[in-house]
Amino acid sequence: SIGIAPTKTLAKAASEYAKKHPESKGVHSVLEDEKRQALLEWLPASDVWGFGRRSNAKLREYGITTAAALASANPAWIEKTFSIRGRRTQIELGGTSVLGLDIEYEPQKSLARMRSFGHTVKQCYELEGAIAAFTASASTKLRRADEVATAVVTFIQTGRHAAVQHSVSASTILGEGSADTAVLMKAALQNLNQIYDPDFGYKRAGVVLTGLVPTSAWQPSLLRSHDDMTDQR
Repeated sequence: SIGIAPTKTLAKAASEYAKKHPESKGVHSVLEDEKRQALLEWLPASDVWGFGRRSNAKLREYGITTAAALASANPAWIEKTFSIRGRRTQIELGGTSVLGLDIEYEPQKSLARMRSFGHTVKQCYELEGAIAAFTASASTKLRRADEVATAVVTFIQTGRHAAVQHSVSASTILGEGSADTAVLMKAALQNLNQIYDPDFGYKRAGVVLTGLVPTSAWQPSLLRSHDDMTDQR
């Protein structure tokens, strides 16, 4: 469905209207004031983009059940109750655009996978299994984003209530940027072997892929062999 409106919030609402009204054939425009008001009276306040169902109880407490009532509510109360974000949404319902368009993609600088264990982990093979799973999950997301990582960080920590606190990490800088699960997992497990100490019990572990670069921007070297693809630090 497609919503056409002067603001992002209204466009989202118009898209919802088009989705639920087959006669609109998938497109709904609210460029005129009359159509905008009709849309606001149709749309439940709890379905307004930026508010959501968790705000519904507070809205109903003050008799606000439609987007139209939300748009005409006291601005000072809206900002006090729902922060400046709620106030901006209210302004957008009135037809004034204050939320910019997200046109440019900001690539992420790192990608992490980590978890706290339900029990203290002392065996290395258990940590290896967790680190391998984290790396596989992160690698999948990296490929979906069409990016490669140039470094891998592995960390392990004891619990907050351990008699002796122990938190360590190790990193591997890759000779070639990669999103290959095998390459990244090898580096992550090499890191783990450097920092694992059988004298400690660990409650948390994780993998962080860093130095992320779009695949299209990475120029692989033609002079390096596969065996030289990692440089340990």
